[in-house]
Amino acid sequence: MKKPTLKDIAARASVSSATVSYVLNNAAKQSIPAETREKVLKIAEELGYVPNLAARSLVSRKSGLAGILISRESTRSVWRRHKFLEAANELEQLLSDSGYHTLLFSLRDDSYQIIAERKLDAVFLFDAAEEEFYAIANQFDVPLVLIDSMLDDPLFHKILPSYEEAIRQAEGFLNQEDRFLVMEQFRNKALKEEIIRLSGLKETDICIIEEEEQLYSFLLKKRHRKGIIINEYLGAMAINHFPPEQLAVICTAGNENLLHPEAAAVTFAESIASAACKRMLELLNSEWPAESKKYVWIKPT
Repeated sequence: MKKPTLKDIAARASVSSATVSYVLNNAAKQSIPAETREKVLKIAEELGYVPNLAARSLVSRKSGLAGILISRESTRSVWRRHKFLEAANELEQLLSDSGYHTLLFSLRDDSYQIIAERKLDAVFLFDAAEEEFYAIANQFDVPLVLIDSMLDDPLFHKILPSYEEAIRQAEGFLNQEDRFLVMEQFRNKALKEEIIRLSGLKETDICIIEEEEQLYSFLLKKRHRKGIIINEYLGAMAINHFPPEQLAVICTAGNENLLHPEAAAVTFAESIASAACKRMLELLNSEWPAESKKYVWIKPT
């Protein structure tokens, strides 16, 4: 079936193709009667018209494309792969609902220039290591939002769960001083160090998981203690080898249903994808003051 064109809409509406273009591209400098505008939009919807991105970009100076950038290192383990790819999938859906097409990039040393050539309107960067961040950021002059990364730079917007509040809530569930912590291996050094600091625990009571076997051997040594686990995929794995009532799991992937009902779950008021999309749309629509705080800490429920 042939895709409808501007000419098809113009013929049905008895207006020029230029008028249809002005309406569909919301051209601010063109005075179109409200009745004509409504008629064109209704016919476009009836015909199932989908605008051509390349043509639209010539008018708006925008491509209508948003990029989601994730390092290959971030998805090597199954618990991080699920966490980031599910967040990316939700982010893609939210952006699509807002009129953006999304490109997902797996970052490699040779990929920065390729990504820059796509003329993105917005960039989301997951789990960025400090040393690679500026190599990426320097490729773009569009809004860039970091997800699950801390960066001491006021220019960029960072979206993170409030680990401080989440750890305090988990401690309240456990009601025990002698605790341990299991966490994923964040690529962002500042974030990893901040979580360790917030836990207030000794090095011997913290396990940063890179391989599955590390988790089981660590839990075996802590059999009669209570612990906090960050990331519910790790939590679900731990419960196969550890009493669930002795665990509080901070659900950073939005999948608390993975957990045994006897495990305490710390959940968040908003998904990280939702918070990131909301902030990006504010930036794109120039609704966010430049002097405002650049950290968004998502609070536990």
